[in-house]
Amino acid sequence: GSDLSANDVTSWGLTGKATDCIFQYFEDVDFYRTQPMIQGADGFLLSLMSFADVFIITAVDPKFMGTRIQRLMALFPFLKSENIIMSSRKDLFHVDILIDDGAHNICDSSASYPILIRKPWNQHMTGLLSCQNYNECIQ
Repeated sequence: GSDLSANDVTSWGLTGKATDCIFQYFEDVDFYRTQPMIQGADGFLLSLMSFADVFIITAVDPKFMGTRIQRLMALFPFLKSENIIMSSRKDLFHVDILIDDGAHNICDSSASYPILIRKPWNQHMTGLLSCQNYNECIQ
């Protein structure tokens, strides 16, 4: 098979395309244990933390929650562990700003400023506050 990248995932869910292979990783603890940091994510969080309380709200299968938290703490040791929240219900959190690449999280958000980070799987969304990258988001 050919190599795939995140840019090849243009919609979410099973599509009958080669990208369906990504879902096997969501059942592998090593995927969560070794997940690399997106380039610039640490600097982005530090920039946000210079003027705001920052929380990471992330959803994984309950059997992987501990592994996800351990990985986030290893990647971002400057983030307080109590600021990592495991939940897929981001709509329940009353925050000033929500930054997410999941269009459903942005559309359902009660945040004052929900911001969509553009990815290939959300390019079809319009009428939303959005940014292309971390630098644009900070600005």
